[in-house]
Amino acid sequence: MDQMQDKFDADSEDRFGLSSPVFIISLISVYLLFVYKIGPGFMKNREPYKLKTFILIYNALQVLACVYIVLKILQLTSWDIFDFSICSVYAQNTPERMAYDKVTYFAFWIKNLELIDTICFVLRKKQTQVTPLHVFHHSSVLTLVYIVLNYHRGNGALYPLLLNSVVHIVMYSYYFLANVCGPVFMRRLLWFKKSITIVQMVQFMFILLQAGITWRYCGVPMVLTSYFSLVIAVIFYGFYDFYKKAYKPKVQS
Repeated sequence: MDQMQDKFDADSEDRFGLSSPVFIISLISVYLLFVYKIGPGFMKNREPYKLKTFILIYNALQVLACVYIVLKILQLTSWDIFDFSICSVYAQNTPERMAYDKVTYFAFWIKNLELIDTICFVLRKKQTQVTPLHVFHHSSVLTLVYIVLNYHRGNGALYPLLLNSVVHIVMYSYYFLANVCGPVFMRRLLWFKKSITIVQMVQFMFILLQAGITWRYCGVPMVLTSYFSLVIAVIFYGFYDFYKKAYKPKVQS
């Protein structure tokens, strides 16, 4: 464990936000304080902000960022990333390691910026969408990204990032269309919105499968695998519960 910590310190000292947990803990604390206290208080006697142009640009940039992440990960790993028993770890001072650090650090900040989703809900006075699942999902993912990118620098860390980026390309594309086309047109795509939730749940199942295989074959520490799997399992249950309530036919009494 001491060797792992030494490696962590040496590898992360030049990457702001990843050098210690202080940044992530502070960011999550401010995020929770804003979405539950400061934001609603600020908006209490104000009209909701429309933010249409901002959200349009934000969704487009998220799609482009996720496409970039997917392409860079596939360029680095080829198709080996889909063989979970291949335990690629990128050594320091190699071109592969530089490429790994570049794409993961970029992804780290993209995940931080995803907190804007919730901030927009608050500023648009859509507080009902600030659900426990939504808040837990966004805040807990930051802890996963921080831990995994520091303690397992290999394909095992890139696979969840790749899969999640693919899902987010679809998701933010849908949000972009919703912002452009309006509710009348988007009602025709309700099936697509439902499918996005299903795809997200399938994503979590594959990530859990990969986490188990990586732990078994690649020597990922049990504490890391356990925490990662627990958080993903909780998020999966939250999405499944949402799916049942939102899309399952209601039984007539």
